[in-house]
Amino acid sequence: MRDYTKMTDAELIKLISRLDERAFETLYDRYEKQVYSLAYFKLKNAEDAADATQEAFVKLWQRAETYSGIGSVAAFILTVAKNTVTDHLRRKNEETVPLTFENDDGETSERELADTDGTPEDELLRSERIDAVRGAVAALSEHHREVVVLCDMGGVSYKDAADTLGIDIGTVKSRLSRARGALRGKLKEFYENGNKTNVKCVNISENIGEEVRENGQ
Repeated sequence: MRDYTKMTDAELIKLISRLDERAFETLYDRYEKQVYSLAYFKLKNAEDAADATQEAFVKLWQRAETYSGIGSVAAFILTVAKNTVTDHLRRKNEETVPLTFENDDGETSERELADTDGTPEDELLRSERIDAVRGAVAALSEHHREVVVLCDMGGVSYKDAADTLGIDIGTVKSRLSRARGALRGKLKEFYENGNKTNVKCVNISENIGEEVRENGQ
């Protein structure tokens, strides 16, 4: 019996091209948060980001055979996601394609997205901190925001980010360094103005992704 969790991304996408649902679910679990993070900071809306994430994975299911083997699977997935988000921005009212599958018995099942609504009963301080992180990231230039979303929030490698954005690794590192510096300055102001319990979060590379991902957004 196959252990899908031990397979490489390349092995999984090859199986997906043959319509293997288990392989798809495994790859989905590996990259859903990264795709959602990218979508959220482009669309700035949880519902739209969830729709775009779902649509991106539908496209991945439909187009897995187009993966050429050049570049990583992660970069391929994030490129599909980036193009999907761009399309979504142009047609926000388009109906989202349901992520459903049919098994050998003819029964259909739907793959549920992770809950992205957050928890309203979260303590106020945590909510304010998350809002501060979102605001700081949103205030960055487009180029700087892209690398932060991919590398610090999505957890992708410099190489995969470079492949996704069509730039070299040196440029990714340079933009990320500048972006982190800008974020430290913005978040330091927030902590110094009353939030004294989370100053450690000024360490952008280790904490910014958790600030947003742990809240589901």
